Amino acid sequence: MAQTVQVKDLMSERVVYATAHQTVGHLKTLFKNNKISIIPVVDDELHVIGIVSTKELVADVEEHWKVEKIMTKNVYTIA
Repeated sequence: MAQTVQVKDLMSERVVYATAHQTVGHLKTLFKNNKISIIPVVDDELHVIGIVSTKELVADVEEHWKVEKIMTKNVYTIA
């Protein structure tokens, strides 16, 4: 019989996030300092509006670009 796992059991207790107006340079610092590979992008009410992974940073991106330029939009979230 398969065991049911709840999402809350897989989640990190501390979430590192970025905002759309922050820079790619700031994202790189967050990735490095927190040893993570995915960062959710949130709006002013902390609703997820996008996501950025380290794979977006492999392409030719400029440090001064805004996160909104490289983030993946239309992400699905669950409670």
